Amino acid sequence: RGGRRGWIGSVTKRIARILGCNPGLTTGPGTNTYLLAGDAPVLIDTGAGVPAYEAALRAALSECGLNHVQTLLVTHGHQDHVGGVEQIRRIFPEARVRKMPRPAAEPLGAFEPLQDGEKVMANGFAIQAIFTPGHAVDHLCYYLEDDRILFSGDLILGTGTTVIPVDG
Repeated sequence: RGGRRGWIGSVTKRIARILGCNPGLTTGPGTNTYLLAGDAPVLIDTGAGVPAYEAALRAALSECGLNHVQTLLVTHGHQDHVGGVEQIRRIFPEARVRKMPRPAAEPLGAFEPLQDGEKVMANGFAIQAIFTPGHAVDHLCYYLEDDRILFSGDLILGTGTTVIPVDG
């Protein structure tokens, strides 16, 4: 559904994977974003904020019988993961946006802070934030405890190796 550039289908019965519609050398077919369905839908990462992502997200929401995103969890502050935050805020202004603060790089109040070990409760499941620096100084993975699924951001890639930049 949507192929390489958009909504591509279910990971489990309540988790959908949506490509960020930003294919490239460092993003492969596009940044993976994940929709956790339920009464309080959670979106993990945003892609880069390209216009095509809105249609892909809306298609995934529709397929899951949803009409909003309640919480956005960001793995780290690189453009291909956080670039769509303003797009999501425009579409769903009530959504909470949470990520680990990036020292001296983000305006105060840009995100609600999320710390290592903190648990976000949504849809009857606990999502634990795990601090995983290396690729980025503010990198978090998210562990969905009941399903034993780790959303790894750029810590683990499908092919190749992640880049460890100077600030990583």
